[in-house]
Amino acid sequence: MLSAGLTLEDRDNVLLPTRGRRGRARLEWADDAFSSDAEFVRARFEYAHLFSLRGEGVLAAVLRTSVMPPFGASA
Repeated sequence: MLSAGLTLEDRDNVLLPTRGRRGRARLEWADDAFSSDAEFVRARFEYAHLFSLRGEGVLAAVLRTSVMPPFGASA
């Protein structure tokens, strides 16, 4: 399987963030040429946004989705 991805990151702290956002996009390709049992292309997307609440709270909203159409012998 081959894969490639992009990440956008602007959170204020990696371990304990209180504000910011993170976005990821990843593309994966599996083919019988790589000894894979199934042939597919998968696209994954993720977006997270952190909102600092008054006081010491943080609200996190996350959206994740993926698309994985089969092709070749798997279709």
